[in-house]
Amino acid sequence: MLPVLPDAYEREARLLRELRDGAQEEAARAKAQLAELQALHERSGLAHAEVTRRMEQQVGRGRGQGQGGRRGVSVGPDAQ
Repeated sequence: MLPVLPDAYEREARLLRELRDGAQEEAARAKAQLAELQALHERSGLAHAEVTRRMEQQVGRGRGQGQGGRRGVSVGPDAQ
């Protein structure tokens, strides 16, 4: 086995520290981006729920208007 030179050891240790530091920084950025995506997903879900609620209100108000309150009643030239 060849002897490990002190300079080679120090260079390898420095490179490993740089890789570790870079990986830690990347993990921190990924964690922040994940939190941002989760917040966006939450806001999107809330907006979807609000749109659904409003649509259901409009459909509920639309029933009975112009149809005599009866569902399935055809009005117009194609009425039988």
